[in-house]
Amino acid sequence: MNLISRTTTGERAGALEAWILRLGVAAGVLVSVQTTSLGVGTILSRYPMLAFQVGVSLFVLVSLLLIVAFTTRRGLRTSVARLACLIGGAAFFLPALAFRDVASATFSYALAHGCQYYVFMGYVGKRFSDVATVADASQASRNNVLQIVLWSFGLGALLALFGDVRVVADYPLLFGVAMGCTMAHFVIDAGIWRLRDPFPRAHIAPAFDFLAFARPPA
Repeated sequence: MNLISRTTTGERAGALEAWILRLGVAAGVLVSVQTTSLGVGTILSRYPMLAFQVGVSLFVLVSLLLIVAFTTRRGLRTSVARLACLIGGAAFFLPALAFRDVASATFSYALAHGCQYYVFMGYVGKRFSDVATVADASQASRNNVLQIVLWSFGLGALLALFGDVRVVADYPLLFGVAMGCTMAHFVIDAGIWRLRDPFPRAHIAPAFDFLAFARPPA
């Protein structure tokens, strides 16, 4: 949200916008307890209907907060792109209300998450490829890119295989490894893409120097 906010209006997204997105996530999770049996074995699974009702209430609250944000934040009224991104982010987990199976309910944001990686890593890869070419190491660069592609597809295939819920009964250790890797990558991402910190900004931001948010301060 900060990315689109800075590039369209030159200001950071407000705290209210951040809370709208957070509450949208919480609403989706709670609704999914009832609709897709999310959280089996946890305390939430004991109260699926209550979780569903709280989740729907949060969706309603998010809708009201969107109206408040629109009326109080001038940047949302002057930038269609910023407003559309906020509404899209707030409604990101609405499929959990419409579908009763995990695959359908999560497909939209799983696809968006994957596309985000293709775009972001595409720019980062091009940046390092350009640096290698300038350093007269184009062949080494191509080999590195090929290795990254092969490792990504290979490890991705293994994680997809081990992450299948049918593996739980026969190979619980492999399923645990896959889930551990999946959760770890979110934690690692939180540090890698935190552009307000000096280290990731120095290495990642140059790949997005065409965006206002990535330009180093004067």
